[in-house]
Amino acid sequence: MANSHRTTRTLENSSEPLDTTDQLIARRRGWTSKIFNDLVEKYGFFSRRRLQVSAIEPPESNDGEPMPETRTNGFTGDERSQKLEIILELQVKLDTTLYQITKFDNVLRRGRSGARAPIDDDRSDDNHLKDLKRFRADALSEKIQILIRDTCLMFRWSCCLVKELEFSTEDRLHNYKSQIDQSTAIVTQSVKHIIKWVTSNEFIIVQENWQININYMNKVLVKLTSRINLGGAEGAEDDDDDDNVYYSDYDHNYEYVSEDEDGPEMKDLSGAALQFARTAIPIIKLSRLFFNRLAMIKEKEFALGPYTEMSSKQLIKLKTSARDIRRCVARLYGIMIQADRRIPGNTIKNLRKALDHLIQIFDSVILLLINYVIPLMIPPPQDDPHTSSQSDILKNWLVTWNYLFLSATRESITAANVFANTIL
Repeated sequence: MANSHRTTRTLENSSEPLDTTDQLIARRRGWTSKIFNDLVEKYGFFSRRRLQVSAIEPPESNDGEPMPETRTNGFTGDERSQKLEIILELQVKLDTTLYQITKFDNVLRRGRSGARAPIDDDRSDDNHLKDLKRFRADALSEKIQILIRDTCLMFRWSCCLVKELEFSTEDRLHNYKSQIDQSTAIVTQSVKHIIKWVTSNEFIIVQENWQININYMNKVLVKLTSRINLGGAEGAEDDDDDDNVYYSDYDHNYEYVSEDEDGPEMKDLSGAALQFARTAIPIIKLSRLFFNRLAMIKEKEFALGPYTEMSSKQLIKLKTSARDIRRCVARLYGIMIQADRRIPGNTIKNLRKALDHLIQIFDSVILLLINYVIPLMIPPPQDDPHTSSQSDILKNWLVTWNYLFLSATRESITAANVFANTIL
């Protein structure tokens, strides 16, 4: 009599004879599992062969047909057999695709493409290379590595799932299907990131990490405003580790220390220091506004293709500008809240250094925008001379913003001198 519940039954240990269909399914399942494992071994992160493309054997079939040893004629009517056959065919296509991607990544890492000359290491004169600028190529290679890593993880879970099929449904120990679904979503996202990096305008690409730094600037602004509104005392809502984040970008040219080095609490700011600290608020707000405004520029506002005449060195400077400004804002915050504990002359010197660095970064970014980005934006309609183009609007905005920013920095220096005279 059959048991009322299903029991575990492996193909190897079963004493019951297997019919021909079950034998074929078992072999196909074994092939499927092995191929998934072989793909991980072939393209995995720690594979020595992947680091040297010449050591990777090309797929046995490059025409999308299944590999010879996987073809099993005469038993295509079983649904399980058909599904395994589809998986085996997809494995060959995946192998072919990953092989081509790996070869392409090797081209990127070598800095060559066919007869092209090597990309200069200083990244200063590759503006003519378009999609093979080091700015694009280096980051694209990193994203390809992430894609291969994520894909291999999906293969690993798939291998485990196929092995689990040997057991009855109720006796399977892991929910590998859920993990495969998650891995598939991650791989899909990796593919989208690569497509965006390849097809988007360079100015859109450089904004990739701006929002993180904008958020940091906003945190500094909230923290400084809270301190000022509380009369210089540190509020209860500030009992976190945010200060450590601001001070992590420590520069030995600036004479301030982290909160940990002076005890768990900052001293209350004096009235003169509060007046001085207030002048940092418009500087931080304008810094944040600058990148928020540039981030509003969309792909559709560019008339030409995805490439600018900027070199990789210039593109990297533009890409890291938000991070550099955030670091300056962090230094500015440190100067303000420690003004009472520093020699006034050193406070003024450090303030000038921080503001000069801010101005220098913004000047270089504005220059890049005027020379390389704004000329690529869609011009106004020729039949409507009264309509302002987006490029004209942006240029006028930059002029106004620059005037306000320089005025804010001058007011801060004036306030620093007043603060110093009050202390002396």
